[in-house]
Amino acid sequence: MKTKFCLLVSFLLIGISSFAENDTTEVSTTNYHRDYTLLYSPNYDMLNSSENSRTAAKMLIDAYWRGIGPKIKNKTIGSISGFLWTFATTWSATLWPHEYGHKLRALQIGGDFHIEKFSFPVAFGRFELPENVTLEDETLIIIGGIEANSMMSRDVINDLYKYGGLYNDELFTGFFNRLIWPTYSLMLRFDVDDPASWIDENGDPMCFGDAACFAKFVWEMGGNEFFMNDGSINPSFVSFYHQLGIIGLAWNLVDLNFYRGAKAIASGELNGQKPKYLLGDESNGWAYSTLFNTSVLGAELYLNNYLKIQNQLYSIYLKYGFPLENNGIGITAYNVIDLPRFKSDLTIEGWKQKFYGTGISATTTLSFSLSKKFDILAQAGWKSKGYVLGRPLDEGFVGFAGLRYKMFGL
Repeated sequence: MKTKFCLLVSFLLIGISSFAENDTTEVSTTNYHRDYTLLYSPNYDMLNSSENSRTAAKMLIDAYWRGIGPKIKNKTIGSISGFLWTFATTWSATLWPHEYGHKLRALQIGGDFHIEKFSFPVAFGRFELPENVTLEDETLIIIGGIEANSMMSRDVINDLYKYGGLYNDELFTGFFNRLIWPTYSLMLRFDVDDPASWIDENGDPMCFGDAACFAKFVWEMGGNEFFMNDGSINPSFVSFYHQLGIIGLAWNLVDLNFYRGAKAIASGELNGQKPKYLLGDESNGWAYSTLFNTSVLGAELYLNNYLKIQNQLYSIYLKYGFPLENNGIGITAYNVIDLPRFKSDLTIEGWKQKFYGTGISATTTLSFSLSKKFDILAQAGWKSKGYVLGRPLDEGFVGFAGLRYKMFGL
């Protein structure tokens, strides 16, 4: 109940700020980057959830703030309708990608996921698992929700630096997706050290909620005892569970872009922000962002670096994972080919992980302009077996095909 209340308060803040800004916020005359991207990625890749959900949210925001809203002459009605529209859109862009993320990961292991109950502002679902399900499989389907949220917040910041600016609605959508893990892990209060919290009415082991199940499954994947010989909960697990929530929140709080997302809530949907570089400027500079994610090997802490060298953008991430070994690095060079109608990005990632060993992934992302407004998109690459955020675990082809409509910007 506390979790539902905190989620509701969070989303009400969006609406309240929208209500206030309707009369007081000046609309920027700057056109920041805006596109609608629709894509399909095979093998139930998580991009099907995160990228298409971002586009749906942008289209809904634009439908009101660029279409319906300006035609409403009564300021009170306009404020109330703007409140409701922004509230519903941002909430949807946080909850439904999360739920679809569970479904995609379940489909990857030959199972499925269905929504059984909706109790605003959350939904409750049921997994259908194959008979030969493993602990790895169970962990994978549990993390799918938070993964989708992590990907949305990551991609918003990546695009902020890639395109040199975004509208505020994207920034606060990314901000609220970042809040899902701290909300789950810190505000869903129950007696973690009480064995009754982990046993169902039939006396079988159980867990409830993404945070609790994730922590339990990862702990057991490491070969650790969960129930002690006397039936109590392992004290080391209890400490681990609480650490996950605190570290997840703290890692967000050390990111200056986190506060820029919060600022965007009250700055107007039709206004935007440009990226900030801590060293140098937009031609030659450095900035960073952080990301917390739940993986099949445990928590992941990303330090994302954005490096501009003579107007050429590179992003470099360093990743530390725990409690199971999961360290990695990734480098993306944007617009390595930059022609009037054809552009190409290149990404290379490497890792050393428990169970999967050393691995690598390489992808190239291509865009071809059909016109000033429409691009064809394609990504093609290969990865070895191992965990990469949003990708299938198995070795094989990764990529997507899609179409992009450019409203403003590049």
